[in-house]
Amino acid sequence: MAPEPSVTGVTPAEKYVIHTVGPGESLSKLALRYYGDYKKFPIIAQYNQLDENVGLKVGQEIKIPEIEGVSFAEKPKEEVQPAVTPVITATVEEPKTVEEAREEGKPEAEEVVTEEQKEEEKEVAAVDQSANYRELGIEFFNEKDYLAAISEFKKVLNVNPADETALEYISASHFQQGLVVFSKEEYLAARDEFKASLEYNPECEKCEEYIKKSEETYMEMHYNKGISYFGDEKLAEAVLEWELVSEIDPEYKDVNSNLNKARKLLERLESIKRSKTKQ
Repeated sequence: MAPEPSVTGVTPAEKYVIHTVGPGESLSKLALRYYGDYKKFPIIAQYNQLDENVGLKVGQEIKIPEIEGVSFAEKPKEEVQPAVTPVITATVEEPKTVEEAREEGKPEAEEVVTEEQKEEEKEVAAVDQSANYRELGIEFFNEKDYLAAISEFKKVLNVNPADETALEYISASHFQQGLVVFSKEEYLAARDEFKASLEYNPECEKCEEYIKKSEETYMEMHYNKGISYFGDEKLAEAVLEWELVSEIDPEYKDVNSNLNKARKLLERLESIKRSKTKQ
């Protein structure tokens, strides 16, 4: 019989290894080390009942479960460890003085955590999680999944808007995504990606070059389509194409002159159709 799902949503694993968190380590790094895939970090988080949005602390012990069907890098230990029978030795205590007895009866003072300490802990956790987002973003970028990379780098910048690595990569991600959609002839979408890249990196000269190239290619394509439709006497279609061009640049070639000509001819045709209908 298969084991019942746990409250975390992960099938209970009978084997695991205990990993002590070192400096700079995150859930994604542990997933990459043990499973060979950084995207499997939710398995570790859920197995340990950890919040994925909270960073790990140095020295923290994490159980890395072996999951059926998932490759595992190290030989795990059994989850149920054999019980060790404690050796009990009899000792004779020295009698306590009255003062010692009084001190022993006093309750221990509770550790007081100030608001400042709580804020510091939150900041540390945010920085740790920011590193996790950054690593995921770089991995997505290397896999050419630029939209996913952009999403991760935005999370980093929400925590630290001045993060140089995130700024560099998110600009590059937008630029590469612009090239992707440009190749699909989605020129205005490409232009918007290049503009976003420029916002994160104002010194990007290629961004300005490709913004202009995207708009010019877009206008040339729709201008030529308008010419083709006009030649086939498809006036309504020609008007629509030239209007798209005019919205970007009314001064582009003779687009406005062509628009006026096509609109007038279309209006005459519509007028003739209406008059015939009345007859």
